[in-house]
Amino acid sequence: MFAERFRSFRIPEILQRRFPACVNGANSLFPDLIRLAVPGVTRTSQIRTFLTLQKSISILRLRSPAEWRNATQRSIKPATNNRGVHKLMKKKLCLSAALILSLQLVGCSKINGRIAIREANDLYAQENWAGALKQYERARKIDPSFPEIDRLIGYCNIGLYKPEEPSPQNEKFADAAIRELQGYLRKRPDDTVAREAMINTLLNANRTSQAIDYFRSYLTSHPNDLDAVKSIATLYAKAGNFDESLNWYQKITVIDAKNPESYYIFGVVCYEKVAKDPPPLVADRLSLIERGKAALQKSIDLKPDYFESMAYLNLLYRQQALLESDPVKQQALIAQADTIRGRAMQIIKDKKKAT
Repeated sequence: MFAERFRSFRIPEILQRRFPACVNGANSLFPDLIRLAVPGVTRTSQIRTFLTLQKSISILRLRSPAEWRNATQRSIKPATNNRGVHKLMKKKLCLSAALILSLQLVGCSKINGRIAIREANDLYAQENWAGALKQYERARKIDPSFPEIDRLIGYCNIGLYKPEEPSPQNEKFADAAIRELQGYLRKRPDDTVAREAMINTLLNANRTSQAIDYFRSYLTSHPNDLDAVKSIATLYAKAGNFDESLNWYQKITVIDAKNPESYYIFGVVCYEKVAKDPPPLVADRLSLIERGKAALQKSIDLKPDYFESMAYLNLLYRQQALLESDPVKQQALIAQADTIRGRAMQIIKDKKKAT
């Protein structure tokens, strides 16, 4: 009902004669405000503004001082003469005109901003990244309140960025994409799609340390975010910092303590380090082996048919046997490894038969 009244509302002739430019724009503006649901202008505010304006206009429609006094005697102190009446009418007229003008200016900027966004969206759909970027930036200058604009500008810069090209202009595209998405994620920290896009850009631009810094900062307010912890562990491994990587993989087992896969991954990481890039000290190798064995055994305790964990547990026992100087103990470790491998092979056979 209110929307219908708002759409059909027109400024009376008394204002059209005095302020034609403002009024003509305002007459077309009121329906647009309802249709577009302008952000930042709540429905309550729209209704309040409309009713205030309508009340002022109804007073201005009255032609004689007597009519004006009768209409306003409940809410406005009556003037003592016609001159006072006309003075108050003039004041009301000026206030109404100012209200109309402010509505027109605010509404037009919102409308123009959304027109620019619509044009940018069309270019974006065509993968015209440069054209879309230009229009999105224009829209932000007109109306910076649109919540998604930073993300869209960031995506356009990602579209323009070429990972294998080390030119200064290409680096600027990467810088802009990262900057815009970081700004957006400060407002929308739970947007995982935008976060992944930013992290991929950081990695493509060989900025692993920045990606780690982002996730560490994110974890200050989201300490139990498992995906963020996994990302940090992976990023440290990519950067070649094994000790930090292993520490973060262990944190995964604390956060996701009931998941056997968490322990399995930790055990695999320990084996990969010992087998392919072992520490120089034997004591450090043995420490890693024991930590890996404990994690893999925990995963098997949680999931008794976890043959993948058994396979790596078998391998760690063999790595330990290589470091054992006592032949008797060495043979015992190999025998233990053979037993575990046999259990894994039997589980695999049983699963094949079941299918």
